[in-house]
Order: sequence, then structure tokens, then C-alpha cells
Amino acid sequence: MFSNLTINEKHGYAIFPADYEIKSVNELNDLLGNCYYNHIEKVLINENNLSDTFFDLKTKIAGDYLQKLVLYQFKAAFVISAEKNTGRFSEMVLESNKGNRINFFYTFQDAVNWLETI
Repeated sequence: MFSNLTINEKHGYAIFPADYEIKSVNELNDLLGNCYYNHIEKVLINENNLSDTFFDLKTKIAGDYLQKLVLYQFKAAFVISAEKNTGRFSEMVLESNKGNRINFFYTFQDAVNWLETI
């Protein structure tokens, strides 16, 4: 999987392929391990990389993913659509965006700009 990541070496971040879905917290853990091994500590994750259950906080998948990112001290930019940013999930996004570790964006370019300035 690591060979399929787009790496921006100048700013030290990886972009997960648009056609790839992270299927479990263990898989995310492996991906982050590969990134860290290659001195990448920032990632851009697209909505397409996430299952629909990620956006349903009752499943606890979003919480598990964010916990892994924080535990391993990654900075992450998530690109999501406004349609997914509703209900309790939108409350989590607002809280997360108050910090500088994990942020959610509606556009790819905004996410890239943020990753390149942190």
C-alpha cells in the first residue's frame, strides 16, 4: 500500500489514493507505521478513503481512527463533503478543527494548504 501513496517530500505529507478505502483500525495502524518509518508524519485522507460507518459516531470508528492519529502524533487533514458533515459528526469536526493536529476541510486545496503550513 505504501507505494501507492502520493508523497510530498518537501512538506512531509502523504495522500492516500482516492480509490483506496481504509477497512479497519488495524489497517490504519499499518499505514501510519509505514508512513512513520518513511519519516512522514502528516497525512491527507479523502472521504473516499473512509467507509460510511466512519461518519456515524455510534460505530466508534471515527473515534478509533482519530485516537490512533493522535496517539502516534500524526497531523491529519480530512477532506469531506458538506453532506457528510451533519449531526453529532459535525460537532466532532468543530471541536477537532479548534486544534492543530486533526482538521477537516471541504476542499482538497484547503487541506493541502493547511498541511503545508503546519
